[in-house]
Amino acid sequence: MSNNQENVKDAESQATSADDVTGLSTSEQKVKISEARDFTSKELPPPYAGMGKEMVLHHSGTPGWKRARKILLLVFWGSWVALLGSVIYITVTHPRCKLRPSMQWWQKTSFYHIYPATYLDSDGDGSGDLNGIKSKLDYIKGLHVETIWLGAFYKSPLEDYGYDVSDYRDVDGRYGSLEDFDGLLEEIHAEGLKLVIDFIPNHSSDKHTWFERSVARDPLYDNYYIWRDCGTQTNLSLPNNWLSISGDPAWTYHPIRGQCYFHQYLPSMPDLNLRNEDVRVELDNILRYWLDRGVDGVKVDSADRLFEDLYLRDEVSTNPSAVKDYDSLHHNMTRNQPEVLDMLNRWRGVLDSYGSPDRIMVTDTVGSPGDLKDYYGKTRNGGAHLPLNHELVQVTNVTNGIAISELISGSLDNLPESSTIHWMLGEQNGHRVASRVGLDKLDILHMLLLLLPGVPTSYYGDEIGMTSASSSTYLNRGLSRSVMQWNPDYQKCSGFSTNCSNILVNPSAATYNVQNETVDLSSHLTVFRNLTELRLEDTFVYGEFAEHIVTENIYSFRRYFDGMDTYLVSINVGDIAETVDMSTKVVDGSTQATVVALTGNVTEYSLDQEVDLSEIKLSPGQGVVVSWPYVIKQYL
Repeated sequence: MSNNQENVKDAESQATSADDVTGLSTSEQKVKISEARDFTSKELPPPYAGMGKEMVLHHSGTPGWKRARKILLLVFWGSWVALLGSVIYITVTHPRCKLRPSMQWWQKTSFYHIYPATYLDSDGDGSGDLNGIKSKLDYIKGLHVETIWLGAFYKSPLEDYGYDVSDYRDVDGRYGSLEDFDGLLEEIHAEGLKLVIDFIPNHSSDKHTWFERSVARDPLYDNYYIWRDCGTQTNLSLPNNWLSISGDPAWTYHPIRGQCYFHQYLPSMPDLNLRNEDVRVELDNILRYWLDRGVDGVKVDSADRLFEDLYLRDEVSTNPSAVKDYDSLHHNMTRNQPEVLDMLNRWRGVLDSYGSPDRIMVTDTVGSPGDLKDYYGKTRNGGAHLPLNHELVQVTNVTNGIAISELISGSLDNLPESSTIHWMLGEQNGHRVASRVGLDKLDILHMLLLLLPGVPTSYYGDEIGMTSASSSTYLNRGLSRSVMQWNPDYQKCSGFSTNCSNILVNPSAATYNVQNETVDLSSHLTVFRNLTELRLEDTFVYGEFAEHIVTENIYSFRRYFDGMDTYLVSINVGDIAETVDMSTKVVDGSTQATVVALTGNVTEYSLDQEVDLSEIKLSPGQGVVVSWPYVIKQYL
């Protein structure tokens, strides 16, 4: 119903109300109602329909409205020009945020190195195996590591922990089968992890069919190893003065063949002759065999020893009076020969042929950071993705922040442009980290390992503070290969196996084990997990590195990147407590930060606590990581 109709009804209602018609005759009432209707139709105005087009045009042409439009137009365009100018000024004169660098998976990963024989025994035969590793993938993933580095698992007499290979295409029965390997690899990939395996091309076992046929002078294998005339077994005349790493002569006479063969390790581990193209093709095909099975990369064992001097010239003695001392010779004839890089480039080509994502090559060499420079691959088909850096492995007495600075700077200064550095703290061929530096300083070294720029490798058991074994074998290579300590039951081999006969268990298992440390918020395992989780933050993945305050006791560094939180890592490596003003290198005046990680022995601070950067106090063996939000700031 329209508004007019409603008004008429209201008027009619009013006109015919009792007060208006009472006492009137019927004819008079009709006249009254008729008058009311006439009044309604004549007096009520029509509804307002707005200003017409002609009227609008008439008013818009007046001087007042013209001035108003001009003023509004000038304000609009003036504001737009001012905004544009401001944007241009800020863009030109203010710092620009850097773009995140494009990185491949291997540049952002972290490695967890496992020796399979001592990780977990799944079938009760007393030996760790591949299925044991598979059963612990949840634990490994909970460490926030992304790549498993699997130690030697090939068929082997195990005279040197599996690095004496008798069949490169098979799994040793102690560890399982090829089907078990495939199952482990499938599960690793299903968990979003990667697998890198040991590739051992420098030598084989003397039980390998290649060596046996070479001994017999089979024409196809006669030149697979390095043979030289050397007199007779009772009247030896060795080809040169080269030594194996045990300090014994690097040449051993074989009575069947009537010649000496060269070996840089045990006599049961003869060096392959990589100058023989047939050997190189064999190794290429072995590499492809495992890549075809799906591994994500290989660690080339003893990469610097792949070739020897073609003319077998003597090495220079650095200590003529030394007896059975490998280091008494300068090994310029048996390591780092020019052909080594050519061989690595060849294998890099094999890896690159598998396309994206990258299949990687890690190289294991001995030498200074300067010696590693040539091993980095600067282009595709150009060497290793990651040469192993052993500098932190050499740390045995952590008491000086300046010495730590020199060690780290020496590695970073020798890093080729656009390369990714690698760090490792523990390894399988010497003492455990906790035994080298002490349990009281284990956590601060893990802060270094895990928060420095680059790719870290952690050796199994170091995350819980395992110490060196009490007994060992050849060249102390068993010191760090005692069984993984899963629970405190030392008498039942700490959860490693149900068959504990002849199992070497470290007595420290009663205290340092996964079960106990999982629930202890100050344990080495908890600290390790907190640090590996922190390492996943974008600042640590993409960020830059700068040393902060370095003293005799304190070593500290920043990790930062435009648009991201800044982190300051501070550790006390000395023997004296020290309070340091960490704010002196932050020129914006900010002195407040939040604690995001700390070692288990810190009582001065707690997680999420706000701290004053001008007064950071650390006792020996303590470390703390603090952060503050990104603002535009400049550093001295």
